[in-house]
Amino acid sequence: MDGHGGARTSQVTAAREQAKALRRIIDDGGDPLGEREAGMAAPRIPDLIDRYIETHTPNLAPTNRTDQISMLRKLVQPVWTSLPGLAAE
Repeated sequence: MDGHGGARTSQVTAAREQAKALRRIIDDGGDPLGEREAGMAAPRIPDLIDRYIETHTPNLAPTNRTDQISMLRKLVQPVWTSLPGLAAE
């Protein structure tokens, strides 16, 4: 024995408990993998810009609001969407 038997046993036990929990979710009609993949879907830059505009600019002064929207659309979005892997799909 290499002295790691207890650690391995606890890892195996933890893995079995996690498998049981996932089986219960699946038996109840859940989709743990689908939920995980949905959570991993990263928002795209245009989506983040839209969210920022919708959330943060309505209470700004009209000129400030217009300036921020213009800068985001004309300066930020084109640069970020031109980077590999960040373009809107």
